[in-house]
Amino acid sequence: MIKRILFLVGIIYFSAHAQDKIRGTYSYTYGDNESLVEARQTCKDLALREAIESYTIFIESSTEVENFQTKEDIIESISAGYLQNVAVVDQTEEGRTITMTVEAEVSPEEVRTIIDQLEKDQQHDLSGQDSTQSVEEEAEKETSASESETDTVSKYESKLTLIHLLQKQDKLQDAVRRIIQLKSYLKKNSPEKNNQFQWQLYKVNYQYISLLEDFLKYKDFKKDRNRLKAAQSIQLIRVKRSSLQNAMNNLEKFEDISPKEKNVKRNTLKRGYNLLNKIRQEVQEVMKRRR
Repeated sequence: MIKRILFLVGIIYFSAHAQDKIRGTYSYTYGDNESLVEARQTCKDLALREAIESYTIFIESSTEVENFQTKEDIIESISAGYLQNVAVVDQTEEGRTITMTVEAEVSPEEVRTIIDQLEKDQQHDLSGQDSTQSVEEEAEKETSASESETDTVSKYESKLTLIHLLQKQDKLQDAVRRIIQLKSYLKKNSPEKNNQFQWQLYKVNYQYISLLEDFLKYKDFKKDRNRLKAAQSIQLIRVKRSSLQNAMNNLEKFEDISPKEKNVKRNTLKRGYNLLNKIRQEVQEVMKRRR
């Protein structure tokens, strides 16, 4: 009887802690402003992202999620703290192109829990949006239907200029609040997916302000000497920066576009690389202090 009980307990424990193995491959070409070490880390992050996106549980559970940012949140949440025994199983380097294959283990139950929670959060945000909108947001909502893509980009740029100004003035919390409003504005004015350039531009812009939000929160934690939250924040930023880099790589590929679109593309990429450089410098300082 005791043996049978122990056997059943062992089965239950094994089932509760069962891990699935996932695998992903990514080829990454790095630029002149990246070191080889940084490029390898970015390639590894993107290979892990590919592994998560191809994971059966992720595909099945996120089929009904339409909001791409919710999917990004799911991927980043899994990457940040739910992968175990991560290993590089193959790696080649030709010129400035790195190709890497990685494997990791992940709990299917934990992935389902993450997806369910983020879907609930998304529904909660949508249901409570009307009651929390400011006068400014309400006015934007009324006019958004008649706005052209040019109007949306112009308003995005003007709002972003104010955020950067607040950042320079070290008004970090005010800047973060403005970013949250800007994210809401972008969601309500997202372009049609059939316009591939505008959709990719939208993804880069959203990833940029999301990463900027996390970076400013980190700077605020650092200023307040909240070491625990600062450490947690910089870890999340290290994961999320690969999402922006990936989106920028895809935007780089658009060549057959108008001169105006080329100018927007150039400014968007320049802004993104500036932020990634700041983050790289900050991460390097953190790593030096840990040595």
